[in-house]
Amino acid sequence: MKTNRILIVAFFLGIFIISSGAGCGSTDEPKPDNFQSLVGKWELVEIVNNITKQNGTSTSGVNKFKANGNFLAWEFFSDGRMIGLHDAQKAEARWKLSVKNVDAQDITGTLTISGVAVKELMDAFGISEIVYDISTVKVTTGGNKTLMNLQFDATKYGDYQKHLIVYIYQKI
Repeated sequence: MKTNRILIVAFFLGIFIISSGAGCGSTDEPKPDNFQSLVGKWELVEIVNNITKQNGTSTSGVNKFKANGNFLAWEFFSDGRMIGLHDAQKAEARWKLSVKNVDAQDITGTLTISGVAVKELMDAFGISEIVYDISTVKVTTGGNKTLMNLQFDATKYGDYQKHLIVYIYQKI
């Protein structure tokens, strides 16, 4: 049952970031790398949990978020602003992309999201911003689409050897 609690906390962590109403305006907010392929609107498609238990066994679970009738989207602007859309609610945050590798339009690196609303939630977990490992890939089989994987290491928030949460977004 601890797994369910961690999954619920991780899920609502993402939802809270998007649905909170506090704005941003500090001058020390992160600024993005000038990488335009991230700019635009991305819709959450799936959430994948990869868990290694204390006994060394591994398990994973997939939440088909969009297929289950849910809607969550992030729109990234080149000036470092980000708008989160969840149903009829809208919230603004700040983002910073640190690119480690670029292959044509595909990127890998870290994506940092911060802001007043995010800070309040992150204080509860003892961190001041959300840092994801990010990768994007253009998929040409079965249609032409671009996917973004955001991986968050939630290991220190639970009783697992390892707990990685991967949010899969599609560019719309």
